[in-house]
Amino acid sequence: MIEISASTKLKESGLEWEPKPGDYCAIRNEADPESETTEILLLYNQMDLGAGRVVYVGSNPANPTPANRLHDLDTLVWMPRLEQLLSEIEKQGWEWTITSGGSFYLTQSYRGYPIRRVSFKHETPVGSAAEALQWLLSQQK
Repeated sequence: MIEISASTKLKESGLEWEPKPGDYCAIRNEADPESETTEILLLYNQMDLGAGRVVYVGSNPANPTPANRLHDLDTLVWMPRLEQLLSEIEKQGWEWTITSGGSFYLTQSYRGYPIRRVSFKHETPVGSAAEALQWLLSQQK
């Protein structure tokens, strides 16, 4: 699973999230907002309370019983899975490659010819993909 710090950096870099049931997200400890402790939630339903305000009902994967709590979308940090990160990279117009040695490459092509290649190395493929996507988002600013 992606690290919360990497998810936060992606959100700050401008990654947009269209929540769907089954997505993971993090929220700070509501009892102590100053705490660094976060809770991981698994979205299982979504509700629109009108006036353009969308909130989500989540459950804790460690305790799958729905918590039936409403959360403002702005308070949640999406924790994308590897396939979601790769999909976001592809939306940016880049191809990706993960080697057996754990290297992660982004390639930008023009008419089928590679014109730019960038490499990323992290302990996990999801960490490398998160770093790559953050880099892509920072290039747009």
